[in-house]
Order: sequence, then C-alpha cells, then structure tokens
Amino acid sequence: MSAAPTCPYCNALVDAGPGQRVVCPRCGEAFTARGDAITEGPPLPRPAPGFPPKPVRRNRLVGGVVLAVMVLMAAVGLTFALVTQPWRRAHDTALPRKRPANPEDLSILGYLPPGTNVVVGLNWERLNAVAGKDFLERPLGPGPFGVTPVRLPEWLGLDADDVRLVVAGLVVQRGQLVPTFVLLVRTRTPIDHDGWLKRLAKRGANPQSESADGRQMLRVDLPADAPLAALRYGYLTYADDQTVAFAYFKDSLKGVPERPAEKFANLAPELSDVLRDRTVAIDLSAPLWLAGASDNWPALPTDLGARADVPEPFAALRGVRRFAVWVRGGDPNNADVPVNLHVDLDCREGSLRAVRTWLLGPPRWWGWPQRPDLSWHVEGSWLMYQRRISWKDLRPGTEG
Repeated sequence: MSAAPTCPYCNALVDAGPGQRVVCPRCGEAFTARGDAITEGPPLPRPAPGFPPKPVRRNRLVGGVVLAVMVLMAAVGLTFALVTQPWRRAHDTALPRKRPANPEDLSILGYLPPGTNVVVGLNWERLNAVAGKDFLERPLGPGPFGVTPVRLPEWLGLDADDVRLVVAGLVVQRGQLVPTFVLLVRTRTPIDHDGWLKRLAKRGANPQSESADGRQMLRVDLPADAPLAALRYGYLTYADDQTVAFAYFKDSLKGVPERPAEKFANLAPELSDVLRDRTVAIDLSAPLWLAGASDNWPALPTDLGARADVPEPFAALRGVRRFAVWVRGGDPNNADVPVNLHVDLDCREGSLRAVRTWLLGPPRWWGWPQRPDLSWHVEGSWLMYQRRISWKDLRPGTEG
C-alpha cells in the first residue's frame, strides 16, 4: 500500500498525491510530495492542524496562585489602612476638608446686631464631645472677660443638655468705650417659657419683665461668677422659639432683628468677606471658631496693646486687620488627642514681620524656627498658621 507522503522538514503526514506541490499544515513549509514510500498495514491517521493542546491543569494552577496573592495583598492593605487610621489622622496637618454646616445653624448669625465685626462660635454638641468636661470648665478669654462655658446654660436659665450652638457678637467702633455685645444660644428643641422662668428663678436671677422700643425682654440679676458681674443686671429676650439673646445693656438688644438677616448682611462687610473668603476657608461647623475685622484696633479708646496688663494676643491685634481662628479634629473618647488649630491673620502693611515674630518666635539667622507640630505660609497679606495642640493646652483668647 502506498503510504501518504510526509513533509521532509517535520515528517508530518500530508494529504497530497505524488508530485503535487503542497504546504505542510504543521510547519508551513512548501514542498513537492513524493509517492515512492511503501508501508504495510493501515494508513496512519493525519494529525489535526493547528497548535499543540494547551496544558489546562497547569494554567489553572498558575491562575489560582496569582489570584490568591492578589486577594492576600488587598486584605493586608485594607487591614493596615484601618489599623493606622488614627495615627495618620493625628499627623495630618494639611488643610482639612470643610464639613458643610447646617444652614439653620448659620442663620443664628443673622440675629447679631448690625455692624457686628467680631464673632465667636461654639458648636456646643461637638465641643462637648471632642473637648470633654475639663475644657468646658475652664475660663475662656482674658481676665474679667473670661467666661466658663459649662456655666452658660445655668446663667441663662437653659437646660445644658438641650443647648446646640452658642454665638457671641461684638460691635467694635472708634470712640466707643464699651463695645456692643450680644450672646445668642440656640437649643435643639423649642424653649418652654414656663420652664425657662422657673430655672431663672431657681438660680436667683429674679427675672423682671421690661420692654424697649416694643421688644419684650427680661431683666435678670447676674451671678457672682459671671463676666462683668459688677454690672449687676443683664437682659434676655427671644430671638425665635429656639434662640435666646443676652446682653448687658438693654439698648444692645434693640439691634437684634425680628427676623434673621440673610447672607451675613447684618455683619460688617469686612467680616462678611472673611466668612465667605475661599482663601481663608474658615470652618463654621468646627467645635470652636472666631473671626473679626476692623480698621479700628489701633485707635480703640482703651488703646489695646499699649497697656502692660493687656494680654499679648490682644496687643498683637494692632498689626492685624482681619483674622479667623478655628479648631478641627479631636477624639470624643480621648481629650489628649491633638487637634488642628488654624490661625489666619490679614496683616496691615508693614506689620507682617512683627505679627509673624509674635506668633512663631524671633527669627534666627537662617529664618524662623521650624517645629514638627506646626506649619505656616504667607499668601499675600495673609499669614496662614496651623498647629497641633491638645485641648488641655488650648486656651482660646490667650493661646500664643
């Protein structure tokens, strides 16, 4: 029996007659088939064209190993990220993302008197959570102006557990001996009028109804440990059903509008710019913040900064036109965890170096000292300062 011709290059069997020009299906070489080979027995089967069969079991094993390694690496990375999150947050001194504040809370600023140019805000719930009782029991502010936050609700006849937000506003004007001061406290639930009067009477406030320009208010006796207790009396009125306004003088409450002003229209234009300035980026949802703007700091009748008994931070205001200060971060379960203290100061022309020296210390021959717990930079007339500090070491109004 004539055998099928084979490829002279790879010995593969080909389907061709003798003398026929063919192309090998295995190696692809062209040749002329020969038919002189004789073999006994049935013809050998032709091999299937194409590539040799793949090692399926081996490929599956390699793929399984690769997939297992990838899953293991992902698990290790996720575990590391979760375990080190507190450590990474504690060392994060970059500008944090702003948390949008509740528009209803921001509306409380609309109750401040027209021309307000200094504002202090305490987010009571968040401050109580991250700072702890120890911080709230310490006086905030210098000397006779210091106020103990934890005592505020009792002084005003409010339930401390129901307080949500505290805002204080000052109108600092040239030639004004005592700045106009209004304190606003917003509660989580509507204020019960009868319960409010009972708490005031229990404190010994002796509330007496009075009015001024048609606005009803209460005159109350000041507690002995209140700031400026020597004035003896203070005045309270409703701003709305969840907001109480306090002032030392009756005329100060005349400036509290019946309805809150919108978009900070009641504030001094320079202060409104600070609260809206994207460069400053003050966080009004922070546990504690304050901002101010005035061209009158050097000309105040008390001549802040010229007296030896004026705290140094207030003396430094002589070189600052606008400022914004706020605190972010903290751990509700550990008051020792540092927080980010942000201080942005818009310095007057020629005052940047003096303000920077007060804030950072005197420069050395190579420049200002560098510290691992703080960072700063200058952007135009603004000095931007950040520092890592614990709540125990933070004293707003006296921190330097």
